[in-house]
Amino acid sequence: MVPSQAQKHVTHNEALQILDALVQLIAISFSKSAPPPGVQEAATGVWAGHDYDIAIYRSHTWHFYTPRAGWCAYIPTENMQIVYTGKNWTGAGPTILQNLTLLGVNAEATAAVPLQVRANMALWSAKLKSDDGTCNMVHVLEREGATSDLGSLFKADGICTALLGQFGSDRFRVSVSLDGKAFLDDLSVNTSTGIVNFAALPRFKSTINYDQHITVDSWTRVAMNTGDYNAQNAFDSSENVFTAPVAGTYMIGANYVYKRNSGDDAKLQGRLVKNANSKVSGSFGELGGSHHCEASCLCLHTMVPLAKNDTIEYQARFRQTDGYIMAKKSAFWGCKTG
Repeated sequence: MVPSQAQKHVTHNEALQILDALVQLIAISFSKSAPPPGVQEAATGVWAGHDYDIAIYRSHTWHFYTPRAGWCAYIPTENMQIVYTGKNWTGAGPTILQNLTLLGVNAEATAAVPLQVRANMALWSAKLKSDDGTCNMVHVLEREGATSDLGSLFKADGICTALLGQFGSDRFRVSVSLDGKAFLDDLSVNTSTGIVNFAALPRFKSTINYDQHITVDSWTRVAMNTGDYNAQNAFDSSENVFTAPVAGTYMIGANYVYKRNSGDDAKLQGRLVKNANSKVSGSFGELGGSHHCEASCLCLHTMVPLAKNDTIEYQARFRQTDGYIMAKKSAFWGCKTG
């Protein structure tokens, strides 16, 4: 109170109002530079010269208070605590965190999962040269030993549906799963050689273990009944057809080794057929002229776009006289290329 002042309660009440405003301070914003338009007698520019001050509207006028370093305020609309540094207002969180044992963001971290973040997006951004950075952003994962797990797990409803990294070995792998238990390696890279392997890529190769007789002027599906390999079980040796497990571009090929029946002048023809009735473009060929039994070979190969469940079969026929497709040396093969 002011000494010898009449109506000392006026000064006392003013002090109480200041305390009421500044103690346990709650603010609507810390970034506005002009008064809110809804407040009467508050034209733009009334705050001029009061940068970083605390502005309080009371009794139809604005009152300004200069903060001191360390003063704090809470912004309810942003759920944010701010602090005055002596130069400006800033977030009240610490600028250095060291040796934390648990950290949870919208989640509760545990000893088993010491860092847990629950959010719709997480951003890692390079520090720019203007901030004394290098403009690079390198995310490092490190493990001890070549057989420890290192990588990322992708989950849906608590079930791991994909792996990316090195798990149980030094191979780099991309694997998928439906149940989180059995995994298919879509891609695997041998660390020592750099060779890339697509273990689950649709591919097959089938041969025949007997000489198959082909009549004159009759297209016949060649019976390939012995499989060298058959990823995805896409080749049906009982029906002698390949079924595309997924849509894509496939490289398909076949080789026919001629074996005569009675005459050397037989002309062997071959083709690839889609869905039992459509000849695959670029897959037709004929072995004519001088040729040698068990040595002359007709080779066909082409690329073909296939929809899921499209079938490919390989057919042969003889002209002029009948003959055989030779066992063991003839083959039908294919793989997905794109």
